[in-house]
Amino acid sequence: VVSEGKGGGGESVSGRLNLVDLAGCERLKKSGAGDAESGLPDSNLRAKEAVIINKSLSTLGSVVVALAKKDPERGSHVPFRDSKLTRLLQDSLGGSSFTTLIATVHPREGDADETLSTVQFANRCRNVTTHPHVNYLDADPASHQRLIDKLMGEVPPTPNPQPST
Repeated sequence: VVSEGKGGGGESVSGRLNLVDLAGCERLKKSGAGDAESGLPDSNLRAKEAVIINKSLSTLGSVVVALAKKDPERGSHVPFRDSKLTRLLQDSLGGSSFTTLIATVHPREGDADETLSTVQFANRCRNVTTHPHVNYLDADPASHQRLIDKLMGEVPPTPNPQPST
């Protein structure tokens, strides 16, 4: 969801809302995906989808770990481009936005291992810090030209090369 509006000084303000259901880990044995005896239609297709989901969730975990350990002085690498999911969530995870994670768990004993991994993931996400701020976009063309002129004034002039003969 993208929202745009005008601020009090004529500047444009835009916002984005990402809602993502991570759906938890896709265990092949539990879901019956890939098992011809399960009776599920397209079980091989479901198995392939489960592998892709697991890869995306694994990459998301790697990104969260990298962001939690990120040292601003060293500039460590964060693997946002390793999956489509992390690429889409790049602004939400490592940008200047407000981000909220809602971890839902089930109290059933049979789901204890998935509940534990969900709580551990949520705990790792807690260590990621973002620095949210509003980015104002000035819609006035005259102020754009003033900004360009100011920035051009900061760039040193380049010497004219001698024509070769």
